[in-house]
Amino acid sequence: MRRLISASLVVVALASCPAVATIRNVPSEYSSIQQAIDASTDGDTVIVAPGLYFERINFNGRNIVVTSTDPNDSRIVGYTILNGEGEGSVVTFENDETNAAVLTGFTITGGTGTLIYSYDYYSYTYGAGIMCRGASPTITRNVITNNVAPYSEEQVEVQVDGGRYITYRYEWSDGGGIYCSGSAIISHNVIYNNSAESGGGIYAGGYATVTNNLIYNNTSALGGGVYIYAGSLVNNTIVGNNTDLEPESGRGGNVVASFGYDYERLMVANNLICNAKSGGGLYWSYAGGDVLRFNNVWGNTPSNYVTQDPRTYENIIGQEADWTGRHGNISQDPVFLTSWSKRYHLDPSSPCVSAGDPNFVPRPGETDIDGDPRVYALRVDIGADEHIGYVKPLAYAGDDHHILTPEPVTLDGTGSYFSDPAGPTTFQWTQTLGAAVELDDAAAGRPVFTPPAEGWYKFDLVVADGQYTSAPDTVLVVVGNERPVADAGSNSLREAPGGAMLDGSKSADADPPDELIYTWKQLEGPPVELFEPDSATPYFRCEQAGIYAFELTVHDGFVDSEPDVVKIEAAPFTRSAEPFAVTQDADGYFFYPAVSGTSVAYVGFEDYDPSSWEVFCADTQTGVFRTFDTGTVNTKPKIDGSLVVWASGSGSYYNPICTSVYLADMVTGESVVLRRATQTESYGYPIVSGNKVVWLRHREVDTSNETRYLESTYDICGADVTDLAHPVYFTVAEEVGQGVPYPFDNYTEAHEGFVDICGDTVVWEANGDIYGADVSDLSRIPVFAICTAAERQYDPAISGNLVVWTDERNDIGDIYGADISDPNHVREFEVAVEGGWQLQADVDGPTIVYSSGDTWSGNIRMCCVTREYGIVDFYLPDYPYGGGPEVSGSTITWVYSYGITGIRLDFGYSLMSGPIKNATSGSHHDYIQHAIARAQDGDVILLQPGVYDEKIRFAGRKVTITSSDPEDPAVRAATVIAGAGPLVTFADGETADSLFTGFTVAGGTFGILCNGAKPTISYCDVMDNCAAGIKVWGGAEPVVSCCDISANRIGMEMWADVSGRRIQRNYGTFTNCLITGNRESGVLGGYPNLVNCTIADNFGLGVSSVAPVLTNCIVYFNNGDGVNLDSRQQATVTYCDIQGGWPGEGNIDADPLFIARGQWSESSGLDAIWTPGDYHLSSEGWYWDTLQGSWTWGDQTSPCIDAGDPSMPLGQEASCEAGDPLSERAVNGRINMGAYGGTVEASLAPRNTAYGQ
Repeated sequence: MRRLISASLVVVALASCPAVATIRNVPSEYSSIQQAIDASTDGDTVIVAPGLYFERINFNGRNIVVTSTDPNDSRIVGYTILNGEGEGSVVTFENDETNAAVLTGFTITGGTGTLIYSYDYYSYTYGAGIMCRGASPTITRNVITNNVAPYSEEQVEVQVDGGRYITYRYEWSDGGGIYCSGSAIISHNVIYNNSAESGGGIYAGGYATVTNNLIYNNTSALGGGVYIYAGSLVNNTIVGNNTDLEPESGRGGNVVASFGYDYERLMVANNLICNAKSGGGLYWSYAGGDVLRFNNVWGNTPSNYVTQDPRTYENIIGQEADWTGRHGNISQDPVFLTSWSKRYHLDPSSPCVSAGDPNFVPRPGETDIDGDPRVYALRVDIGADEHIGYVKPLAYAGDDHHILTPEPVTLDGTGSYFSDPAGPTTFQWTQTLGAAVELDDAAAGRPVFTPPAEGWYKFDLVVADGQYTSAPDTVLVVVGNERPVADAGSNSLREAPGGAMLDGSKSADADPPDELIYTWKQLEGPPVELFEPDSATPYFRCEQAGIYAFELTVHDGFVDSEPDVVKIEAAPFTRSAEPFAVTQDADGYFFYPAVSGTSVAYVGFEDYDPSSWEVFCADTQTGVFRTFDTGTVNTKPKIDGSLVVWASGSGSYYNPICTSVYLADMVTGESVVLRRATQTESYGYPIVSGNKVVWLRHREVDTSNETRYLESTYDICGADVTDLAHPVYFTVAEEVGQGVPYPFDNYTEAHEGFVDICGDTVVWEANGDIYGADVSDLSRIPVFAICTAAERQYDPAISGNLVVWTDERNDIGDIYGADISDPNHVREFEVAVEGGWQLQADVDGPTIVYSSGDTWSGNIRMCCVTREYGIVDFYLPDYPYGGGPEVSGSTITWVYSYGITGIRLDFGYSLMSGPIKNATSGSHHDYIQHAIARAQDGDVILLQPGVYDEKIRFAGRKVTITSSDPEDPAVRAATVIAGAGPLVTFADGETADSLFTGFTVAGGTFGILCNGAKPTISYCDVMDNCAAGIKVWGGAEPVVSCCDISANRIGMEMWADVSGRRIQRNYGTFTNCLITGNRESGVLGGYPNLVNCTIADNFGLGVSSVAPVLTNCIVYFNNGDGVNLDSRQQATVTYCDIQGGWPGEGNIDADPLFIARGQWSESSGLDAIWTPGDYHLSSEGWYWDTLQGSWTWGDQTSPCIDAGDPSMPLGQEASCEAGDPLSERAVNGRINMGAYGGTVEASLAPRNTAYGQ
């Protein structure tokens, strides 16, 4: 074989050294290699004479060349030996060395690696032969052999509390021959007979380039020849390696290639991977697209390809793991030469000759492992060796043609390859497509034909040299032209200042030979410079916020397309996060977090053993938590408001069991079983939303047979728990899918779910499809399809009308979503479609959170569904990792390293237009929470009428959030905060400067949650919330006025926050509030100060508190006309109308004579439906007619008129003074009782009667 260049030229070329560089010789000038290195500066060269050098060397950050006298001479390399004598890594790079630091021409042996981590029960060692950590050197033309990194498991006896126990200590290691975590160049090396736990030959990451190496007879447990997870593995011969360190469980006898979450970070191409003795030829994970291409994987034991089932973690041997026949990969005997000196070199008959990637272009001067040209014939060979000599003929039919009109066309096959161009050569052309034509000479190298008409014409060329005939090559001739179509991409939102990329890559031309020419033109926005303006994807810097519009025209060489226009809005973003840790026990093990508002539910204990797990419910603001323990195994809790559900079973946590569904109230501590397991029925994976719980019911469960257990058929069932003592059970769908009742084989990481619910919509997986159902009417439950794509979809999550799930239509997992506003016309969209595994999606409002990477330690990512621009991605601060992410409003939680952690997120962007306006700054926003995130103290956020399906949290901002006219009931009714969960949250120390006014807040668990805050709330209609209209918690003290709090489970809940001896009492001032028609108490718990409130027609007590203060209030017709007011301590009640009476100055007990009381439907108990009434007071003088919007009178006068505290001012009540038109019939001597007392709608006493004297 020919030498590449002389040894001295190699040194100069590799070092690229400047004129002042110094050459240092060992041993003639320096007694050791390390001495020469230490004396060198960047650019120097150390030349080492043949010999045996017992030393370990460290480049110490120097970008120098260390070389033998001739790296191209195998004898010199064999006689220039570095022996580590079993005392560590033979060669070390660990100080940011670059590719200019070169090691070449040595035999590296006798290494044992560098100890990186050492703990009581395990240690980690890197790089027995060569260790590159935090460095990117060039390692080329070396022989690396007989280096052994430790890998062992030994019993260790320990003493704990006087007892003696046996445990194990592990020695783990990476990289027997080479360990590299940087972007090293590893080329033209022979690497054999090395050993390590992972990567017996090479362990490579950090975008290493591994090329033209011969790697054989290395040993490991994972990746006998190579373990690589980033960079490129190209044109290597990897033969006969093994995983004998773990004969039963080893993976990747020749190669382990882990593509992770980003396909683009690793390429495996043109490699010869054969004859692995164990572990399989190529073990891959997360691979997609063409990242594995043009490899020959053959003759490996037990299989050529192996991968892992991402759900069960079991090995898949062959079958769908096999890439043979895909992207140029073959599986054929490589046919090596038999000579030992030519071992692993290709025979002329080898199928690897000219079988590599046809698009491979060698770097200038690139050679194979022998120094021969890397491409000898037309096409690169597979493997490290390029066959030099006779090569079978290769047909090349020339470039495709495109002409506008029929005219003579010359085909050209003269670029075909013949080993002996002067010998016999034959050409044979055959037409395979188009109207029949006649070639002037079908056996010529350059035949001519004239097409009869426009159309496509295709020809195959076969060439021969008298010995062999080539495979056919094809050429296409297109006559005529289709106009190209420009596609400038979708309108999008980008952060300003920042970069933005245009995307015209979906532009199309129906004529295959054409290469499009792209012309972009800016039409609108601040002028910018386009970088790479002639490409499909130019980019620019948008320093200013605004709308940038660009026009794209594409040209196919003949005509221009019609222009297409894209709009990019550049907007200022706010992105910050306040981290918090939910679990406090650093020695505990905690899993499966679920979040609702400021509350997080999870399971765990001090022991990893799930048989000891408890269910925890923690408040992230107050630190108060409760625990529930109902069985041997408690797992997978979910929470909404104060209700928590989970699955619980008895038996061994690592064996098949049947589980029951439990529900608990975090406030009262009460827990009940909703469905109890039997020996053959299991109930699991429960989800709660509002007053409905859904779960999976598995029937005919066989716990004695794991296979049948894993494939148990399930139904979708649930219960309405409005009346917890009498749940109403229902079945949504039966026998819809198969799945494990309890994840005994993956009990800590089974984050994926089968079913979810939001409000009255249930979604679930049904044998790889996603379905939904409307459960608003339990007597009729319509089911509809959401996604039935051919591939598997699973783990759905829902919020409002948005559904997201994990989808396998492209690869092992992407996130897709759908808008199900119209179940008959579901609109599907992409959320996160990229290489690798995206999974575990959760959604709340416009926010989607998911994991990218794997089930346990993926990158936690987020995106937002914008109103106009589709999905906008944003990275969380500090790039968190973990599993099982969940989102509720601005709170995100996940599990990481056996702990529950999370953040409170501030995210938002300002737009040129949008439904929410900051009236102070003039900015617009898509969502209320975004406006809050962008607001400054003192700002006013104005909402136009509409339904806003999102949770909002004031986040400590001293801002006003208001409708367009808070005092207008019609505006309040039309400006709605709706959804599931806690809808409006004050939990960050808000004060009276945080004002929320003029809305309807409906359909959540808590309408308004005040946790340790003192906000101002006014003119709100808080109704139809399934837990409490307003929940006051954690020492909160809100000021609430002019609110209608009706048809909730509880009107205002103020239970004390109790933790041990600590009691956080809840206070609040409530003025002119109407509290009616709630399913339990009107006001429950705490220390409320109620002024001019009407509390009527609630199913429970009107007021049941610790020490309430009531002034000018009406408390009547509550509790089935039973006890209306209850106080644990002394209540202070003055000038109130209390049914049943109450001692105190000015109190009465008389029918208040409301205009029209609200009505409960005939249904009994908590299933009754509330119809609002009119709680103005009747008067023979004047009362306000809400329907007519005018004053009128009746035939009775309420005793509560002019009966309030005489020392209090009239407020806005009509004075009835002279000149007041109302004075004709009425007088006003003092403030009224009830919700309208002191307001402009207060009823007026008739002029001839006085009350309350």
